[in-house]
Amino acid sequence: MMQRPVLNPMFVEDHDEDHAAPAARPAWLRLAWAACRRTLSLLVAVVCFDLFFWRPRSKVRDETRNPWRRFVRGLALRLALAPVVLACVVFAIVWGATHPAHIDPAQDPQSLGLYFDPVTFAAADGAKLEGWLTNIIDEQVVLREQDVALRRTHPAVVLVHDFGYTRHQVMQLIRPLHDAGFNVLAVTTRGCGQGTYQASTFGAAEAADVAAAVDVLRRRPFVAPAHIAVVGLGTGGTAALLAAQRDPKIAAVVLDHPPLSLDEVLARHMAPKLPGLGWTGPLCRWTFQVLHHVDPDQFDVARQIAAYGPRPLLVFDERSPARSVLSGAGQVQLIAFLRAHITPKAPTVRPNSVIRALGSAN
Repeated sequence: MMQRPVLNPMFVEDHDEDHAAPAARPAWLRLAWAACRRTLSLLVAVVCFDLFFWRPRSKVRDETRNPWRRFVRGLALRLALAPVVLACVVFAIVWGATHPAHIDPAQDPQSLGLYFDPVTFAAADGAKLEGWLTNIIDEQVVLREQDVALRRTHPAVVLVHDFGYTRHQVMQLIRPLHDAGFNVLAVTTRGCGQGTYQASTFGAAEAADVAAAVDVLRRRPFVAPAHIAVVGLGTGGTAALLAAQRDPKIAAVVLDHPPLSLDEVLARHMAPKLPGLGWTGPLCRWTFQVLHHVDPDQFDVARQIAAYGPRPLLVFDERSPARSVLSGAGQVQLIAFLRAHITPKAPTVRPNSVIRALGSAN
């Protein structure tokens, strides 16, 4: 992995043991989990077959009950197992939807010709997170401008991917934003990094991940803390909007096709696709809300935009001329929006005393 040379003295933050990247999932654990899933599937199949198809004949005839009473007793016993089977099916649906499989491509900002810092940090609830931090001040700028370059601050952007993706989804935005004069932090949210067991909650809990990423930028001496924007794709937009609604110091937010409601999220990512299981939708919704303490109002985009207030907001949807922030026209519109709303009118320079204080604190 190509990292920034140690020429820039601003990169003095230690990566201690608490911030270590999560370990990869052991092979034995993957095999055990696969075996458990197959066993559970077999048990469910056997129970279903017993409930609906198998009618065993007893070798000893029960003369104390008539056929009707035996039928009622057998039906009652099978119906008693139905809630258990239903609960297992609903839990499996919710678990599978909130723990999506993902594959990280091999590329990183190095493939774009950019130096970057792989950063690891934690959200307020302890979730381990990863990101790529690309600083516009490189060794050439330091050699050319020397001390002035080290004391100048620049606006920054946090990039948040959609559900089921990682930071690789937003990698094509890093180069244009970097060339436009923005520091860029592309973050992988909870439940999407390698070796993590946390659930993805479609933006509800991921709002804490966005807040942690913004805090990482604010603590960097080359970032203007009052000029930070968040760009979110899909459910990443939900997380960005929730984080900005809670943090009025976030300067601007860009949303790319955020889901408009919890029903839309569940229909897109959790609704059973197998025929005959559509009726489990309300049960899946209730189970998801209980397991992850989710409030449906968190996914109400209109409500969250109203709570966000009058700060700059750019939304890409089907009515937008540029259909997505990932398109060429969308990138042009994004950069123009950020330049208009988070770029300082005059360059901000930190005093030398602040640089020394930050260095000694780290």
